[in-house]
Amino acid sequence: MQILIAASAAQSESNFIPLVAHHLVTDGQFEISADGPDMVGPFWAIAPQRE
Repeated sequence: MQILIAASAAQSESNFIPLVAHHLVTDGQFEISADGPDMVGPFWAIAPQRE
């Protein structure tokens, strides 16, 4: 079951990257609203880290 969950998370992340890139190119920004921590994870996985 864990392998299936990990595969699903990886697939979701790979689908999320083009969506964020599209919004950044067309709008110059990307806004996120999340219902729970599981919704935030994919964003933080691809977001550039600021120092």
